[in-house]
Amino acid sequence: MAGRRTCSDRRGLLHAVLGVIGILLLASPQMTAVAPADDAPSVTVMHAGADVLLKDLQFLSSLTTPKEQSAWKKIIDKEEGVLEIFLLGIDRARPMQLDILLGNNTQRFRMYFPISDFELFESENLGGFDIQTKKIATNFFQLSGGGYAGFLRYLHKYAIIAESRDDLPAELNDPAAVLKPLLEKHYSVAVDIRNAAAGREARLQSMAELRKNLSDAIKRKATETEAEFALRKAAFDAQMDELERFFVDASQITLGIVLDYAKRDARLDINLQAIPDTPLANDIQALNQRPSYFASLKKSDSAIFFGKLNFPLTEMRQANLLKQFEYARIVAAERVQKDESRSADQKKKAVETIDAFYDLLVDGTKKGVLDGFIEIRQDEAGRRVFLAANQAPDGTRMRKVLQLYAQSKTGRAVEFDVATVAEVKIHRLQPSRELEGLTDFLGDRSAFYVGTSEDVIWYATGHDALNQLKATITKWHEGRNASPNNAESPSTDGTFAEMFIKSGAWFQYLDERRKKREAKAPPKKLTATEKAAKQEREKLLRLALEACQTGDDTVSGHLKRVGDHVEGEVRFGESLLRLVSKIVADFANENL
Repeated sequence: MAGRRTCSDRRGLLHAVLGVIGILLLASPQMTAVAPADDAPSVTVMHAGADVLLKDLQFLSSLTTPKEQSAWKKIIDKEEGVLEIFLLGIDRARPMQLDILLGNNTQRFRMYFPISDFELFESENLGGFDIQTKKIATNFFQLSGGGYAGFLRYLHKYAIIAESRDDLPAELNDPAAVLKPLLEKHYSVAVDIRNAAAGREARLQSMAELRKNLSDAIKRKATETEAEFALRKAAFDAQMDELERFFVDASQITLGIVLDYAKRDARLDINLQAIPDTPLANDIQALNQRPSYFASLKKSDSAIFFGKLNFPLTEMRQANLLKQFEYARIVAAERVQKDESRSADQKKKAVETIDAFYDLLVDGTKKGVLDGFIEIRQDEAGRRVFLAANQAPDGTRMRKVLQLYAQSKTGRAVEFDVATVAEVKIHRLQPSRELEGLTDFLGDRSAFYVGTSEDVIWYATGHDALNQLKATITKWHEGRNASPNNAESPSTDGTFAEMFIKSGAWFQYLDERRKKREAKAPPKKLTATEKAAKQEREKLLRLALEACQTGDDTVSGHLKRVGDHVEGEVRFGESLLRLVSKIVADFANENL
């Protein structure tokens, strides 16, 4: 057991350990739910117990170097690790819980600590932080000192602590029963948020008040045009609509993380359930009701990013997109008029290009689905290519957009029909300034390709883009023809979203970009704060590159509809866990 420390020592250690926990999202408290209030969502945080925490931390520490494992000992060592200080009197085999109590524009906390020896917990754990207890009723205490004022109820062999005595009624449920469903899933981290159907109207009112307060705080900037401000407000309204739908209509949202020692990865489980007969319930039922045009396309072996989405645009989402397109169209036209490098005729053609493009977006939105994919590939030489496609109501209309684009500014040449694959006409254009970020990332600014057909628009740029686009279109076309039944039916497992990221490749790119920028720009004198921030960024990038030298460096996931709810999964490979381990070791070296 760790030796006795002074109160000031312990408070310093508390701050340090809280910093570690903030970093250690993969090994910090789990979250589940208690019975919801009638109006506000209920949230409860659950930690599977000190034994599980220490086992998880031991696993994370094993992923890194011997030197960094020595730093980890400052946290988890049985004799000298700082965590031991917080476990005096704690039952290590049982879970901990934290209720987040919401309502009346307040946020309060109720903490549950499993107790093996209450007297030891009272004298050495609370007392170690200079917190005094005063018994005011049977198994009920007032807490003071150590910078904390509150109350403690001893119930179900738990020390339950809150700032308000009203939050500690005698009939509180036993965490063993409340947390059982999540414990059975072996979660190390979980979040469970619940709403009662009876409180829906009250939550709508709360959201209306929140929306008004936040909206009133959005002010037009001196540099903004009226249309730019309206676009920003429209984007805010869309975000609030999405937030309201989940806040008001979700009956349960659960997130849970499992550390898999055998696979050396972490898995995040996602579960969303809606209150029946609500807009969110209707949204869920609309998922995966129609096949994706791109069901036959799978991630390639050289992918460093892959994403696929087949998402219905409900009436609310269509209305929000159409409103944003309306203002975005005006903003784009205004910027054209301010461009002194264009002639009057070029400005006219540019506005016509904008109108034709947004007309296509509007009609696509009214079709009621967002269906497409994006893939970025990288070969062994580090050369990258970008490929994407989306379903469109009439992809051939993109040809008119390109014709107008070619006339909208000097140097915007477009070469039509450079190739044809499966009725897809492929056109080549010189990338515009707006695409410089993408083409710089790919390392090839020579050409951007657009493929047009009756129902799909294709895009490609980067190394060997034309050949890779042609091959992808061929594979897609063959897949649809080979499996006509699959092409006419939704995904058999309900999947409507997929994602894959090879993180090591992205860290390498960030390092490349940093070196290029430093080589181009003359040395700049930095303030002490700027220098420290720069050093911290460079250290974090170095740790990331080291972490990804071995093991699985990928993040992958999916979302799917299962009956009347949504389930999802995200997996984090060994290298990402190693990065977490390195960050914690670095923190321990500097702060413990």
